[in-house]
Amino acid sequence: MNEITDEDAKRLLIDPIQFKIHCAEKSLESIPDYVPLDIFPREKIMAEVSIENFLFYSVSAIDILFQEINKKMKLGLKSNQVSTSKILEKLGQFKTKESKKIEKLLMQYFQQPAHDEHEITDVEFDDAFKNSKDASHFFTEYENRNRIKYRHFWNHENSNLWMLRNQRNLITHDSLLKQAGLRGTVAPKDFLRVRLVYNNHPTKMWDSLHVENPNEYYSEAFSHLQQFIKNTQQILESKK
Repeated sequence: MNEITDEDAKRLLIDPIQFKIHCAEKSLESIPDYVPLDIFPREKIMAEVSIENFLFYSVSAIDILFQEINKKMKLGLKSNQVSTSKILEKLGQFKTKESKKIEKLLMQYFQQPAHDEHEITDVEFDDAFKNSKDASHFFTEYENRNRIKYRHFWNHENSNLWMLRNQRNLITHDSLLKQAGLRGTVAPKDFLRVRLVYNNHPTKMWDSLHVENPNEYYSEAFSHLQQFIKNTQQILESKK
């Protein structure tokens, strides 16, 4: 990102959402495109700091926008009650053109990932393991539970900003950068863990995405964030 001008700085000071977006983008620049191993502790700590900063500013922008939705759509929620579910509940009562558009946007980005699992044969499980090049990725999709084999499926197409908020909650009490360790003859490869369930659920390998390029992952998330904010603000500004 280029250095901002004095005029841009003045604009950011009076526009809290764009200020948060600016800070998130600055943090994004320092997120690496790989996960440092534990033998490089300073690099790993700096990566965690950059990710935590990015998540803080990104989710803060969402929180401010949610307050704007509450105010401009006259939902009547107290500030400490504003959440995705409460906003959707209130919007569903209005049935206006604007409320339907915002409701559609929220459903496009903030749905909880949908999980499904299928029982598979021992042969299918063993074949999948033999063909897998990475054990940590294998165990995010396949499970041997009480001698019964399962394959897990996740639909998170409409969950990009739900996952961002969920990660922000998780990083307040845990690290997102996990150690994969040595897997047979495969060199150790650490990863960014993106949980697909609420953080109060028991931890399972298959409940998460395991991302090797954090910068690429968060760059895509940041693009979704910018689009959501832009589209939502256009709807709010069009409201008479």
